[in-house]
Amino acid sequence: MSRNIIITGAAGFIASHFLIDLLYNRANEVGTITCLVRDTLRASAQERMAAALARAVKDEGLSEHFTVIEARFAQKCRVLAADIEKPNCGLSEAEIDSIEATEMWHFAAMLRFSIKLRQYVTKSIVGGTEEVLALSKRLGVTTFNYLSTAIVAGNHVGFNNESFHETMDGADTSYELAKREAELAVRDSCEAAGIGWRIFRPSIVVGHSQTHDGKTDTGFYGLVTICAKLKNEIESKIPGFLSHHPIKLANTDENSAMNLIYVDDVVAQISQLADRPDSLGHIFHVVNKSQLAHSELLEEMEQVLGIRVHCVKSTDEFEPLDHLVRKQMGEYEKYFSNLYEFDTSNVDKFLGSDNAKKITRADARSLIEVYYARFNNEDSRATLFESPVEDFEARSISTATGSLSYLVGGSGKVPVLIINAYGQSLHFWTELFNLMRDEYRIYLWEIRGTSVVAGGMQGCFSTEDHVQDALRILGAEDLYDCNLMGWCTGGKIALEVASRAKDRVARVVCLTPSFKGTKGEDLDTQYEISMEPICRAVDRAPKNAKLVQEFMGSFFGGADTSNEERGGDLSRNVTDILNMVNRNVRPLLVAPFVAESSILNYSRQLLEFWQHDISKLYSTLEVPIMILSGERDNIADPRLAQKVGRNFANSVGFQIIGGSHYIHKENSHSVKRMLDAFIEHGVNALPESERVEAAA
Repeated sequence: MSRNIIITGAAGFIASHFLIDLLYNRANEVGTITCLVRDTLRASAQERMAAALARAVKDEGLSEHFTVIEARFAQKCRVLAADIEKPNCGLSEAEIDSIEATEMWHFAAMLRFSIKLRQYVTKSIVGGTEEVLALSKRLGVTTFNYLSTAIVAGNHVGFNNESFHETMDGADTSYELAKREAELAVRDSCEAAGIGWRIFRPSIVVGHSQTHDGKTDTGFYGLVTICAKLKNEIESKIPGFLSHHPIKLANTDENSAMNLIYVDDVVAQISQLADRPDSLGHIFHVVNKSQLAHSELLEEMEQVLGIRVHCVKSTDEFEPLDHLVRKQMGEYEKYFSNLYEFDTSNVDKFLGSDNAKKITRADARSLIEVYYARFNNEDSRATLFESPVEDFEARSISTATGSLSYLVGGSGKVPVLIINAYGQSLHFWTELFNLMRDEYRIYLWEIRGTSVVAGGMQGCFSTEDHVQDALRILGAEDLYDCNLMGWCTGGKIALEVASRAKDRVARVVCLTPSFKGTKGEDLDTQYEISMEPICRAVDRAPKNAKLVQEFMGSFFGGADTSNEERGGDLSRNVTDILNMVNRNVRPLLVAPFVAESSILNYSRQLLEFWQHDISKLYSTLEVPIMILSGERDNIADPRLAQKVGRNFANSVGFQIIGGSHYIHKENSHSVKRMLDAFIEHGVNALPESERVEAAA
């Protein structure tokens, strides 16, 4: 007798592999298969199902058999747009009447952990399961198979039985609570209606055992995703940062391990159990008898991603970025820091023992490699720009206070000395340098005291110190007709250098310059208004550096620090600053805040910089100057930049429409066009892009 099957969430990860098994290995057993799939804004149910089928075939290494599987799908399967949260799962009366089904396989579920979303998760998982049960009764289904999760264990670390959780005690995430309720609903509703039931609880499901590929980013892949995104967001601007500053995870159990199981082993177990009529009325832990130590898993992840990940006993050891990772992990964190063991008595009774392939440390590495390669190919945020700085020649000058190191690169003939912002990575310039390298000869140095990768601000130096360093490089390279380009704090320094070396400097470009402290001007941004009290508090009492670091961590962790009793205005100012910065750039702000000594040096250096007045240069500096600011720069006010620029006799000002403080990174093509025009035409340079306009 043929099996007529209905599958909810058929385009999902496990369900699509289950469908492949039916079509490829069990086609003779199956009559009709009805696939219930949601429509989305991006794709119809039919489109989603077709994409999921093709992906599952590829992941299982069955591409050469795709034509056969596709033909069987067309012959046996029907896709209906459905919504399990609606009555009759959103199906019309005609659609319901046309369905032939004896088995219901309920895979669909919302995977969200936050307790804030409990109402929505409960509606989807519990309410959805109740609607699927109601539809099953109406269709005359005789068997109901429910895909739950081993995560219903909740906070019950250690040994977990294959039994129901009759209460919600020990569960504290929306997903755990909803899955427990749904399991009880399946049991009670099926027994009342005389429907046979099974409940399957898979552990953490990963890719296919043969290809190690699988279209999912949940479970163990979730941590890889979080770390991969963080790596690519930060290291495209600060290469090597996460190899010097490890991501810390809280791990309360040194014996913690992860129960990983291949998706094909899950499908094999649930399918074989469904072959046994006497398996009805049971819960099955579909897990691996062998667990992988978290320490080994993290070491492999470190090797593949090229970062460091350390486990610590307490969040007291966290730095700001660690709180960001923890926030993104959410309630899933506990599954990475404890040891869960699962009773498999029921599975062993029907299938025998050792039903899942052991996942070794080498297997885990391969799984991560395959997933990370796909992540980098598919996620635009993962794009790492090749940095030309890595190929620049390192040179040095001996000074009275030690060696001054700098870099030289680019094959062009037009010399440009880059003056970077305090505490920031040279790699913020990567995109612009890639555009400049064939036409310009680039000279730059990491502002003295700054060591972004090794540990923030390792010394405190004055504006005059940096001016002298620039003059030393101009002299050592015997540069004449050189162009200066200074970003943020580098704008003031560039103008000072030009005033001291008029014979060597041809032009000055100030990119989103910070002119705070200029006599007669008062256009501080909210960033500067909030940052200055922080710097003064740290300068006055260095112990406040620790508080600043803690408040940054709290912010990244999602805590409300606006009324922090210990910090008062200090905590509010930290919150205000981070809220003002683009979300994608926020992680980069932590570079000067990696250590208390760095925070102190950074604070004192900024205070000295803000006291430096360049108004004395108005009447003496005649070199051509271009002020290039960002319309939406909330770190250094573009109005102040243009106002100060107009006080120089030979200057021109432009704004990048929609530009932020990071125009050389985010709008590199516009900046390059304006630089080229300025080099060729001086202050007569005209805007050459609709994204650039002259400042009023």
